[in-house]
Amino acid sequence: MKAVYQRYLSWYDAHPANLHALPPVPAAHKYMEYMGGIDAVLARARSDFDRGEYRWVAEAMKHAVYAHPGHAGARELAAKALEQMGFQAESATWRNAYLLAAYEYRNGPPKPVQQPIGSALIPAMATQLLFDVIAVRVHAPKVASLAFRMAWHFPDRGEHWLLELSNGALHSMQFDTAQAADVVLTLDRTTLEGLLQQRLAPMQAITEGSLRLSGNATLLGSFFGLLDKFAGNFPVVDAAPWPA
Repeated sequence: MKAVYQRYLSWYDAHPANLHALPPVPAAHKYMEYMGGIDAVLARARSDFDRGEYRWVAEAMKHAVYAHPGHAGARELAAKALEQMGFQAESATWRNAYLLAAYEYRNGPPKPVQQPIGSALIPAMATQLLFDVIAVRVHAPKVASLAFRMAWHFPDRGEHWLLELSNGALHSMQFDTAQAADVVLTLDRTTLEGLLQQRLAPMQAITEGSLRLSGNATLLGSFFGLLDKFAGNFPVVDAAPWPA
């Protein structure tokens, strides 16, 4: 019940205006318009900063930077306010969050880095967990109209798995015997790990004999092409790439 509640309401604070609030960037533009524009906001925020109202300045500058991501004055004032809050924080976690945000305001968001799952982590995962990780990476808009079944047999573990893609979601189930599917793959777990870490290409695995398949062979390449590659770094206070 808790999961269903959070699915629809998230961390609802009981104020109905927050049920379907504007996203940060459109809201920021309206805040700036209502508050008289970026110059007026900065002038008042600098006065508030001098009075030590760092929490409010950080809040106001959050909207200012969302609306004007390349505005040097807004970014620096936001950084200074968060820096002061970091200096005052008793919690190391809060302090680090404040100072990280101040750093990003001054230097821009981190450069995106594509980081595959660590080589030490994948072998330690149970197959169910590994397929769950793959399911998270499925790019739903790309697969919305696709539907197919893939049977996976891992002789080194004596495991039979069936992956079914439908309605934009990937489901995995374990069976005692091989299941009928659009494509049937036989490979060791280590081969799958190499494919996921991009140390091994599907065609290379087939050529080497570490991967055998029957059925619709094109589904294998398509399947790996449907997986998102998550960036290792992500912006904390920037909503979009920052103009250098």
